Amino acid sequence: MNQDWQGLSPEDELERADDLLNQADALLKRHQAKDDAGGMDWYPTPELDEDDLPILTEVVEDFALPPDWPATSAPHATGFERPPTPPPKAHASSVQAPTSAGADHSAALQAALSSRLAEKLVELDTEIAREIGLWVSTEMPQILSRELDGLASRLQAEMQAHLRATLLPELSARVGRLLDDAGAPQAVKPPSRT
Repeated sequence: MNQDWQGLSPEDELERADDLLNQADALLKRHQAKDDAGGMDWYPTPELDEDDLPILTEVVEDFALPPDWPATSAPHATGFERPPTPPPKAHASSVQAPTSAGADHSAALQAALSSRLAEKLVELDTEIAREIGLWVSTEMPQILSRELDGLASRLQAEMQAHLRATLLPELSARVGRLLDDAGAPQAVKPPSRT
């Protein structure tokens, strides 16, 4: 039985699950109709033939579910409990609509899968945010330090170039005037004697 499910796409798994649920519904309806008839023998209608019964031929002791399969919190059944009998009007409509029960189950399964997917996406979003925060806290200081070192080097080089271009000619001119003034003989007055 386990081999029947391996390698199936999710759509095929849902279809197979719907088939099994429809077979189980047919089995329950047979037993319910027999009980409703007051213990009298009940003969199945043509739409409920023997093909509806699943045949169990294999005992699976340690069935391993895929790791991403949602865990169930329902307790394991210890015995067969008969579901409550619906009122007669509801019973007539439920016999007429076995496909709607499968559709309802399929919709419920889709809702459960959507809910599980939403939970996984929230977990993934949280994990991504945590990883980004960790990365920023470790990498950002290093990147910032490198960029600030680069900025300091560029600023120092630019300031030296600007200093050479503007301040150096002015200082050279002053030094030149000072040397020119120092090299020219000045008229020295002798000290006066009185």
